Amino acid sequence: MKTLQERLIYARTAAGLTQAQLAKMAGCSQSAIGNVESGTRSHIKNIFDVANALNCRAEWLQEGTGTMRERSLDILPGFVNEVRENVTPFQAYDWPFSFTRRRYVSLPENLRARADAYITGIIEAFEGGAAGRTKKEA
Repeated sequence: MKTLQERLIYARTAAGLTQAQLAKMAGCSQSAIGNVESGTRSHIKNIFDVANALNCRAEWLQEGTGTMRERSLDILPGFVNEVRENVTPFQAYDWPFSFTRRRYVSLPENLRARADAYITGIIEAFEGGAAGRTKKEA
């Protein structure tokens, strides 16, 4: 794939996303995505956000250099087995929220820290409310 246009279409369709879905995940307009895919524009202002949403490398998306994605952990069987042995099934596979793990991880670190603090506060408030009720009320 020689152009950003080709790579963007490929990565978006491989991810199973519409232009509107990708735009929402990347924090840009659908027309920005559409303009690149139609060839009207030859660059994306927030290339890193788009690459994160597509789970691909920004360098590959913009310039076509290197591989689309970082090397998979599957090529490191010893490491993968070690992780599987030390992570409970809940940690490895369950995600209790309505938004995707990828969407959460794509947030900047400072926003993830704020989200963690907010969610922790909500859970603590619920726990405090449950602990303060009598058996009759519960």
